[in-house]
Amino acid sequence: MKIGIIGVGKMGGAMVRGMLKANIVSDSHIYLYDHHQVNLEAIKTLYPNVNCCSSESDVLEKSSVVILAVKPYAISKLVSLLDHCTNIPLVISVAAGVSLGDLTSFCQSDVKFVRSMPNTPASVGHGVVVYSMGQGTNIQDKFLVENIFNTLGYALELPEEKIDAAMAISGCGPAYMYVILDALSDAGVSLGLTRTEALTLAAHTMEGSAYMQMQTGQHPMALRDDVTSPGGVTIAALNELDALGLRHALISATRVAALKGKS
Repeated sequence: MKIGIIGVGKMGGAMVRGMLKANIVSDSHIYLYDHHQVNLEAIKTLYPNVNCCSSESDVLEKSSVVILAVKPYAISKLVSLLDHCTNIPLVISVAAGVSLGDLTSFCQSDVKFVRSMPNTPASVGHGVVVYSMGQGTNIQDKFLVENIFNTLGYALELPEEKIDAAMAISGCGPAYMYVILDALSDAGVSLGLTRTEALTLAAHTMEGSAYMQMQTGQHPMALRDDVTSPGGVTIAALNELDALGLRHALISATRVAALKGKS
């Protein structure tokens, strides 16, 4: 298997590192192209045996699987190059807002496409990737795609009509979490903690809480009740959050993001 990646910035670079760390492909079977030479040099320094190609077409010709980790505006021209390829690879797009229908319309060749959406924590191996398999893909393609995306964290296949809803949670969700972390950090500083102390406590608490829910499988409200003693400080804080509308704000923001994704 030869894997090509066009665009080796943060996400494309993370995919290279993840695949090689997981040993799902050898470095000599990876083909890369990026308009920015510095991105290629950074990967080449870590993995001298990867192949840096002279053009996008070169990657498409030499690879059996190609990942398009470029901005949405660059996708149509890039996909149209497939019409001139003698080798037609499986193509995985990570471009936000570009549908499977769009991808298919950009070229006349019989190409199998996969649409995906990684979030930013994927760049450190703890992300979420949602993906949809396109027309003509098979179980072997799905197995391969899942293996690639699992190197970035957690991969979940969804029908394409659910991608916008997923984007509003996993795609935008890190921004929500950072706002919460910042607010908790500010609160800690106001109570006498240093910024580092407060932010460290908040970040590890968020990480541990998420991990506990995933490990136990319990409903978040059941886990919340385990923390909440009658007449205690936690219920007082939760009542204040309810009064200020935290739950409503998060639900409303997520719905707005999903609707915006459809427009």
